[in-house]
Amino acid sequence: MFFGAVKRAWKQGVLFLLWGLALLLFWLGGLIFALILFIGLVPLIAKLMLWAYRNRYRRAAERGDEDARNRLRLICAEGYVDATQVADEALEWHQKRAVEGEVISQAALGMMYAEGYESLGVAQDDAEALKWFHMAAEQGDADAQYELGRMHREGRGVEQDEAEAEKWFRKAAAQGHEDARNALASGEKEGAVF
Repeated sequence: MFFGAVKRAWKQGVLFLLWGLALLLFWLGGLIFALILFIGLVPLIAKLMLWAYRNRYRRAAERGDEDARNRLRLICAEGYVDATQVADEALEWHQKRAVEGEVISQAALGMMYAEGYESLGVAQDDAEALKWFHMAAEQGDADAQYELGRMHREGRGVEQDEAEAEKWFRKAAAQGHEDARNALASGEKEGAVF
C-alpha cells in the first residue's frame, strides 16, 4: 500500500510538473510570438501611417493649405521616413515655397547649399547659398542674417567684407541671436572694424 501511494503521488507530481511545463512553454511561445508580431507589425503600421499622412498632406498642400505644407515639409525634412524616399520631395517643397517668398524655406535652402547635402542631391554652392540667405535675411530671419554675416566675414561666395559682415551680425544680434552677438564680440576682440 505504501508503495502504491508513493507511486500515485509521484505520477500526480510528474503530471503536475508536466502541466506546469506545458503552461510555461505556452506562455513563452505566446510571448515570443507577440514579440515577433510587435517587432514586425509596429514598423509596418508606422510606415503605413506616415504614407497615409504624407499623401493626405500632399493633397492638402497642393490645394494651398499652409498647415499641410508645413507638416509635409516636417515629415520630409526631419527624417520621419527613409531619406531616400523623400529627399527629392523635401527639396522640391523647399524650392517651391522659397520661390513663393517663404522665409523658412529660403533659409533652409541657404543652409542646404552652404553645407551641401548630397543625400538631397544638393551640391555645396556658396553663391546659391548667399542668394537664398540674402532673400531670407532681407525679410528679417535672424539665422539667415547671421549666416550671411559669416559668409561675408569668411569670404564664401563673395569677397571678404568685414563691414558687410558687421551689418548682418548686428541685425541678427538685435533680434537676440546669440551666435551673432558672439561673432560681434569676437570681432571686437580681434580688432576688426566692428
